[in-house]
Amino acid sequence: MKKLTEKIKNCKKCEWLNCLKNKTLSSGWYWNLKSKIIFYWSSVWWKWTERVIPFASGSWKIIDKILQKAWIKKEDIYISNTVKCRLPNLRSPNKEEIKNCKNYIDEEIKIIKPEIIVTMWSISTKTLLNNTEKFSDIVYQEKFYKQVKVIPMFHPAYIMRWIWDKEKYFNKMIEFFKFAAQK
Repeated sequence: MKKLTEKIKNCKKCEWLNCLKNKTLSSGWYWNLKSKIIFYWSSVWWKWTERVIPFASGSWKIIDKILQKAWIKKEDIYISNTVKCRLPNLRSPNKEEIKNCKNYIDEEIKIIKPEIIVTMWSISTKTLLNNTEKFSDIVYQEKFYKQVKVIPMFHPAYIMRWIWDKEKYFNKMIEFFKFAAQK
């Protein structure tokens, strides 16, 4: 993992981002290399690089709440990003930026050897599955990437906006976090 971290740190594929100091593989709190699940978000949030938290606004509070309900420590899970640089203005990564980071994702998966990959939102899902299906139609469905089960899920920000699906979301997330923490 140290070699991969160095590769990412020294990457110059997206020079236009001016992100040389804002690259990260994962968050120190959410980086268990023995985790059975990798959670992929789209890109690094600016506060992640400052405060070492992998979520924007209130999303991190939702994940912390789910972890507490599942009796799981942050140290027991692995969370990463589809794009390893911090993007300006919280914008979504473009195709070139995703393509530039795709090999890092593959290396990360090879090192972690997860049993399940949970993709949070459409960008990370499309990156791994290269699908054209509507994201909301495949949420919670089992898919596969290089023989690893992939479960697309809504980003925690979704739960803040769409209250009617809150219980289903919480239950699914608790189930996955519990699985991730099993030894």
